[in-house]
Amino acid sequence: MSLWHPGERQFLWVDDAFGPNQFDVTRMSRWNAELGALRAAVEGGARIVFTSRNYIWEAARPHLKTSAFPPLRESQVVVNVHALSEDERAQMLYNHVRRAQPQKIRKRLKAFLPAVASNKAFIPETARRLGDPLFTAKIAFTAEHFTRLVERPVEFLTEVLEQLDDASRAAIALIFLNSQTGVPSPIQASPALEMVMRLMGVQHADVARAMQHLNDSLTRLDSREDGNRWVFRHPTVTDAFASIVATSPELVELYVHGAKLDRLVREAVCRPQSAATDRLRIPPQLYAPLVARLKSCPLDEGLESFLGGRCEKAFLEMVLETRPDIFEWASKVSAIGASVSGTLLLAAMASWELLPEESRLRLVKDISDHSIQWLDAKPLKDEILQQIFKKAEFADYAERFRKEWLSDPASVFSDLGRFSSDDEAGMYTDFRENLRIAQRYFEIDDDDEAFAELYAELDAHIRELEARASSPDGSAWSSPPSGGSDTGSVAADTIFYDVDD
Repeated sequence: MSLWHPGERQFLWVDDAFGPNQFDVTRMSRWNAELGALRAAVEGGARIVFTSRNYIWEAARPHLKTSAFPPLRESQVVVNVHALSEDERAQMLYNHVRRAQPQKIRKRLKAFLPAVASNKAFIPETARRLGDPLFTAKIAFTAEHFTRLVERPVEFLTEVLEQLDDASRAAIALIFLNSQTGVPSPIQASPALEMVMRLMGVQHADVARAMQHLNDSLTRLDSREDGNRWVFRHPTVTDAFASIVATSPELVELYVHGAKLDRLVREAVCRPQSAATDRLRIPPQLYAPLVARLKSCPLDEGLESFLGGRCEKAFLEMVLETRPDIFEWASKVSAIGASVSGTLLLAAMASWELLPEESRLRLVKDISDHSIQWLDAKPLKDEILQQIFKKAEFADYAERFRKEWLSDPASVFSDLGRFSSDDEAGMYTDFRENLRIAQRYFEIDDDDEAFAELYAELDAHIRELEARASSPDGSAWSSPPSGGSDTGSVAADTIFYDVDD
């Protein structure tokens, strides 16, 4: 929110708000802290757009306090790049191929283009790649290959990277190691460059020439205030190269020793059985050098998420032996105020009996007391928080919650009167949601008459609070209308007739 100026009707665009390629849990605490300012900005006339891939948004949504910023819940537009019309796909493909490919290649491509454009898996990046001579230089011109390019782009791109010469792959590896900041241009000597040259058998000049050769196909030169930097042309290059790195012990070594710590703790996995979505698995023989590097890594949300969510017990034990500050943190951190990543780490330590008992018991008490005092049913559904409890402790907590909030629904509304908030409508909405969570946990019938009366009372109160807080001019949030663009009526099977002229 550093760009927001009160009193100005600004338009703020936040691209990849919750992570570029996968959910970045470290952003959640910062966003939750800024939601009040976002609401104030919009009420002051600003308009704000968040963009996110749908699977990243689905992962982020449970961790956002949407009651503090209703547009996150109410004003969403899904732009589905897989739902382009056939005419739109065809015209996009035609323009890319006609603009960049030599006539000889256009003649060879012509027969395959209608099938590519009609494939519903087509995305804009498909058109760009078929318009790039680098991508079409070594592929077999068969229907099968073009189908794979459209339907499995990362797999196809992996093959393209594997077919590159050593210097070009070294250039890709260098950006991969510096993907957060990019590689300064001109390319200077650095530990990462030295490692790339040693492991891939190339020279500095070879990497520099290859980087320029790949420009605007796999890489691009990004102009910034502090100078030009080489970056990947599209995020899928990172995905594809990660799949190559994960299968090569030599490149995994390069990654462990040369990648920046923030990238390592964001993408690395230190467990023997990795999920299909894991970017990079570190084998046990490389645990020691990675632990050595983590000694200097701040105990922030990135490291907490890595240790708590993507590491096995053996690796976590090694880290704890060298990081007594983690035990000190665990003895003081508030279970209620802990970030999502911090909770992950506490839960992992508790479940593997690596958390001192004194710290664990303090956390159990804090979670239970806060939940019952403030009608917060999150622990009843949060399997991560539940790992901090022993089985009997959790059963005792759940029974206390039931007696406090569910034994006499008729008195709940009046009991809630002791709470206050700057956003009372949001507070009562949260209370209602938490009661629903508890009702489901204790398997109380949805048609229970006492609860139906309670929810009706809450809903009426929420409507009254919202009406009282509504702005004088009657402005309200609304989602912008959705709709496709009219790109004409030229059919996909005829638009390519002159693509090779």
